Amino acid sequence: MTTRIRARRGFTYRAPFRLFERWFLGRDATAPIIRFVVIWGSFALYWVLLVLYAGLPASSLPRWLAWLPFPFDILVTTGSMFFAPAVLANLVPVAAALWLGFRVGAHYLADLFELENPSTASRYLWPSLFGLDHPSYPKLEISTGDLDLIDHDHPLFAIGGPGYLKIHLGHAAVLEDLEGRPRVYGPSNLQFIQGFERLRDVIDLRDQAGRVDTVRTMTRDGIAVFARDAQMVFRVYRGPARERSLDNPYPFDEASVRRLAYGQPVSESGRSRWVESLPGRVEREIQAFVERLTIEEFLALRPQAASREPARAFDIPREELSARFHTPEAVQRFREAGLELDWVGVGTWEVRDRLPESEAGLGVSQTLITGWREKERVDLYTSLDYLERQQARGFREYASGLLMELVETWRAGTQAQDPQALCYQLLSRIQDRVRRMGDEVRGDRERRLPVGFDEGLRHLGALVTPRWLGGGT
Repeated sequence: MTTRIRARRGFTYRAPFRLFERWFLGRDATAPIIRFVVIWGSFALYWVLLVLYAGLPASSLPRWLAWLPFPFDILVTTGSMFFAPAVLANLVPVAAALWLGFRVGAHYLADLFELENPSTASRYLWPSLFGLDHPSYPKLEISTGDLDLIDHDHPLFAIGGPGYLKIHLGHAAVLEDLEGRPRVYGPSNLQFIQGFERLRDVIDLRDQAGRVDTVRTMTRDGIAVFARDAQMVFRVYRGPARERSLDNPYPFDEASVRRLAYGQPVSESGRSRWVESLPGRVEREIQAFVERLTIEEFLALRPQAASREPARAFDIPREELSARFHTPEAVQRFREAGLELDWVGVGTWEVRDRLPESEAGLGVSQTLITGWREKERVDLYTSLDYLERQQARGFREYASGLLMELVETWRAGTQAQDPQALCYQLLSRIQDRVRRMGDEVRGDRERRLPVGFDEGLRHLGALVTPRWLGGGT
């Protein structure tokens, strides 16, 4: 019972101090107004009391002020009381103490945050103590994801809030409060940040490409595979059911932004940015992709040869490669890093043996590649589509050759023969060619003659058969 009473009494005693700390020493936008009213209102009240204590002293005024009309003469006379020597003698020490306290506080902030220019602390201290309106607060514009390009002498960057951030479209800012808790702010025209809330990092929400010229990998059965001009496009993870739209073209997940801001390695040169780690991530993902496959499984992706010669270079379709990287395991791995993969592209794949060709002769990889290409060539030549194309091509070449032969025969015989006899000769040649073509097709079981072929052949025969006068054909 006694413990509860003490606890209640302790809470009662601490409540006014907490209220004072919240409203007078707070770091939001309301506390500076209260501080301004209390401090400068007390200073003004003290000034008025000094005038009353001095007995409303009237100082001597110039003669031309005596001719001022009413009520200007009263205003001037009243104002001169506030600047009487008896009043200023007691007012100046208090004003000097306030000015000295302000300067000491500015130098303390400059020393605390290791600022090279103390004026930065002075520009920060006044609005943070007595910020009354919107224009009095400092404003920092963020239009890049590189912190090195932001003004380091700006009070909001060097010290922190209070102030306003203008975050351009396609960026997200990560800030830390006085206790070290992170807060994520998206694109906004003016975003108010509280006192001592400092900028930690800026994350670029736009698509970022990672590129590596050459990636050396090894298949599961020990064949060296090189990826040339490997590229991946990443973006910040958008979160579940968050699609791009005109109102929100760059959606993002706050937890992913925090992972990108705090999950980067730190070296002697400082903390690296997440965009700088993309080439290394591309290399690791390509290696992990190839290491899961044997050389047969890798070739089973149906790569197409870069040339007709048995070279080592292959091109894998980008759609096939991207589908291989969008497995649930890969998606989860990217999500844990705060990223999502858009697409993957590799210029060429190159398969090599462990030993040079001059030392090992025909290596295993070249043997496998050559055999695979021979298999692809056999499958191509025996496919139904290829045979149909070849058959159509043969018919076109046969018809073209026959037409050219008939044209040449007509040109050669127009001067030496009778035109009617030449026509019968041409029809006879056409009939002979058509009959031979029919015999060739009948001898092939896989091909069939077109419909009406026999009727057309009989009609040609009827045209070239001689007719006798007075009789039939």
